[in-house]
Amino acid sequence: MCSIRKENFDAFGEFSFQIIDLIAEGNKVAVYMIHEGKHNKNPLMGLEPKGNTIRFSLMMWLTIEEGKIIEKRAHFDRADIENQAIKR
Repeated sequence: MCSIRKENFDAFGEFSFQIIDLIAEGNKVAVYMIHEGKHNKNPLMGLEPKGNTIRFSLMMWLTIEEGKIIEKRAHFDRADIENQAIKR
């Protein structure tokens, strides 16, 4: 999960993002979110689904031009996500 990509979302049958904080100035946007979902659909980071609920925080830094995101950086704890995915 080096970045937020569609295949990462496809690992979850259902999931939600809760926006905790959003700050915008000029063409920069910072978003702090909590992701929660059941890993019950497709592999995530090479790990087969076990039906575990996975919850993690995510910080995104976006650059906007002409109403479109032209740059996206996502920061999260990969080890925490992997540990939650392999627990049984």
